[in-house]
Amino acid sequence: ALALLSGDGSNKPKGLVKHFDATAEGQKPVDTRKVDVFHTAVLADIKDIESALRKLVLQVPVEYHGNARWGMSQAAYEAIHDVKDAQGRGLLQMDPTNPLNMKIFGFDVVIDVSLADAAPVMFGDFDAGFKIVNLPNTLDVVSNIYRIPGNMVYDITMRSAAIMGANDAIAGLILPVAVGE
Repeated sequence: ALALLSGDGSNKPKGLVKHFDATAEGQKPVDTRKVDVFHTAVLADIKDIESALRKLVLQVPVEYHGNARWGMSQAAYEAIHDVKDAQGRGLLQMDPTNPLNMKIFGFDVVIDVSLADAAPVMFGDFDAGFKIVNLPNTLDVVSNIYRIPGNMVYDITMRSAAIMGANDAIAGLILPVAVGE
């Protein structure tokens, strides 16, 4: 699972966060950008986070908004949570149907604790932008009588792969606090 999220592509899949390029390629328009790179913006000052997140939403075409959500590390969530406007309001709003869920601009926020602090804040339709497929005929069930003495344990394995989808379905934002600035 970690390889599918942040793998480097060497004897493992190239993970989702490796498809963001904060240098030249991620800054290009979608029609000139490499097909395996998502739009990537870089935030210079955390005080400008609201504007940067709004621009990130606008980078993703509206046809992907119906299934769009935010994905971020715990460090990014904390950095966004700490920014307040002049009235003391934050960008994060409680979901009225479930107060344990948070939203930004009406879109669900998903926090992945396994994401590195420097991982971009991602917005978009993850199903359309990055696909994880289970390879057919790779399910393997092996009985193991030695792992727990006196018990039969079944190890189940399956090979999975990651496939790049639409490179305009997801956009990312690199936060200054996430990279230690």
